[in-house]
Amino acid sequence: MKKNGGAPTLISELEAPAGSAAYHLTRAGCFVRPQPRLRRSPPRRGPVRALKGQAPNRRNGSNVRHGHLLTGFLFDDTGDRLSPVFTVKDGKRYRYYISNRLETTTRSDPSGWRLPADELERTVLHQLDTMLRDDVRLSKWAGMMVPAILVHTAIARAEAFRDALQTSSPEQAKSLRRLVRAIHVKPGQMVFEVDPRAAIGEAGNTGSDDAGQPEVDPVTISVPMTLRRRGAEAKLVLEGQSPSRKPDDGLVEALAKAHVMLGMLTDGPARTIAEVANETAVHVADVSRILPLAFLAPKITDAILRGRQPVELTARALMREDLPHLWTYQLQQFGI
Repeated sequence: MKKNGGAPTLISELEAPAGSAAYHLTRAGCFVRPQPRLRRSPPRRGPVRALKGQAPNRRNGSNVRHGHLLTGFLFDDTGDRLSPVFTVKDGKRYRYYISNRLETTTRSDPSGWRLPADELERTVLHQLDTMLRDDVRLSKWAGMMVPAILVHTAIARAEAFRDALQTSSPEQAKSLRRLVRAIHVKPGQMVFEVDPRAAIGEAGNTGSDDAGQPEVDPVTISVPMTLRRRGAEAKLVLEGQSPSRKPDDGLVEALAKAHVMLGMLTDGPARTIAEVANETAVHVADVSRILPLAFLAPKITDAILRGRQPVELTARALMREDLPHLWTYQLQQFGI
């Protein structure tokens, strides 16, 4: 028999085609022809959910960059905290540390600090590395531990700690925060307050909890430096050996433009500065300021390409200088 409707259709055994796989025998001796299953459509997502599903995961280890390394323990000479900020120019991001009062009150405060983050972080890491290579200082720190530890043990632990500070990973920031209590940037010096136990103590190297360990007063270390300002921005020049710096992109680009423009005048179709300006889409006044850079003393050019020029020598400052014709005078003018 057959039943029409939503239920399966029942037919007798005689009516069923032999060997047909489309029918199934029931206990009642009838073949059942199952109805086709209806697939449920996936729920429609709204535009917000759809966009979220297509968005890339931005919180993984490969695409999340570490922020400002010194956030939280950097202070200026007034005790004001230096806050991390950044600005974007021509699609490039520049990071700075600035006195907190410049953000909360006025940016024209002449006592405020504005320090390039990359250079400052390299300087701090370099100075900490130098501290942890000083065997005399490490021997004194070893005697401060309770109980005292052997000097060679302190040196070995300091070496392992230096390696952690040089790795660009979360471990670097973690090690830095264990070692440094505060850094004060002042005219004429940079003052570090460090915890020697973090670098050479048992707890600092095993990562165990410091609970129950005797307290050790932070050690204060002053590093002489010279502060050179250009408006609100300031640069640090440390005495003695300084960390290697990357070449200034602005200076290198200015040198390249100067030589290209000079080649256009000497070997190219251009015969006047106006024609060079027209060919390069650069204002005539800017061409007049850039061209003299092609006649810099080789020693100055080499210093710029190696990133060893005086810290206050920027592309803007260089193009505003009246360059002497003699290379000897140029070297004297820029202190190279």
